[in-house]
Amino acid sequence: MVRDPCTVQPGLLSENREVHQVARTELLCGCLVADLESHIRDPTPADRHRQQGRAGRILAHRTLGTVTHTLPERPTHVLLDLDGTLTDSAPGIIASLRTAFAEAGLPVPPDPRLRRFVGPPLGLSLAGAGLTDDQAEAVVTVYRREIEVAGLHDNAVFDGIEDLLTVLRDAGTTLVVATAKPQPLARPIVAHFALEKYLTGGIEAVFGPAMEGAGQHSGKEKVVARALAASGGDQAGARAVMVGDREHDVHAATANDIPTIGVAWGYGEPGELEEAGAAVIAASPAHLRDLLLG
Repeated sequence: MVRDPCTVQPGLLSENREVHQVARTELLCGCLVADLESHIRDPTPADRHRQQGRAGRILAHRTLGTVTHTLPERPTHVLLDLDGTLTDSAPGIIASLRTAFAEAGLPVPPDPRLRRFVGPPLGLSLAGAGLTDDQAEAVVTVYRREIEVAGLHDNAVFDGIEDLLTVLRDAGTTLVVATAKPQPLARPIVAHFALEKYLTGGIEAVFGPAMEGAGQHSGKEKVVARALAASGGDQAGARAVMVGDREHDVHAATANDIPTIGVAWGYGEPGELEEAGAAVIAASPAHLRDLLLG
C-alpha cells in the first residue's frame, strides 16, 4: 500500500571538475580491453550494452565534490521522472506554451528556448524568463487549459521504455514516478499510456506537486522525499536511485541522499547532467536496464 507523507532532508551539491575528468580517464582505460575485443569482430548489441554498462559503473563510483555518487549494485527502488524520461512530451508542452504566451499578449520565445521549459517546474522557468507575477499567471492559466489535451495526445512513450519497465517490474524492482509536473496532470498521462501497470502501487505511485500559482514552485526534492517515504525507499536496507533527464532531477535526488542516473534521450542541454553531478548517463533504455540490473 502506498503511503504519502512529506519529509525533506536537504543536501548540498557541489562540483569537482578535476575529479570528474579523472573519472572519465579511468572510464576509457577500464573499457580499453573490451573495446579492442569488439574491434576484432563486429560488435553485437550485447557487446555495446556491456561496454556501456562497464563504463557507467566506473563513472558511478567516482566522488564529485563533497557528494559521493555510488550507484548501488542492484537498486531496490527506482524513482522515474516523467517528461523526457518516460514520455516524449516536448511537442505538446511547446505547442501549449506557444499558445499561452500568445494569448497572454507576450512575445512567443523561439522553440529552442521553450524546449528548456520541459522538465523543471513551470513557475520556476517563467520566473527565470523575467516575467512578472501577473504575466506568469496569465501564461500558466492558458497553458494548463491547453496541456490537458496536448499532454495526452501530442505525447508518446519513448521507444524501449515499456520493455525496460517490464523487465524491472518482473525482477521485483519497486518502481514509482517522481515528476515536477503537477500530480493532477501527471496521473492522467500515466493512465493514458497504461504505464501504471508497471508501477508498485499503480496510479497511486505517481508523485508530483500540487497545482500551484505562477509565483509558487515547490522544489522537486519534496516530491522525491514523498516518493521515497511512500514506497519504502528511505528505509534501512533500501537501495534507491533517481532516473531523470534534467539537472533538477539530480539536485532533488542529492537533497535526499540518493544518486541519479541521467538519461541521454531527454531534454537536458549538453553537459547539463554531468555538471549537476549525475552518477552516470544511460545512453538508451537498454543501457539503463543493464545499469539497474547488472
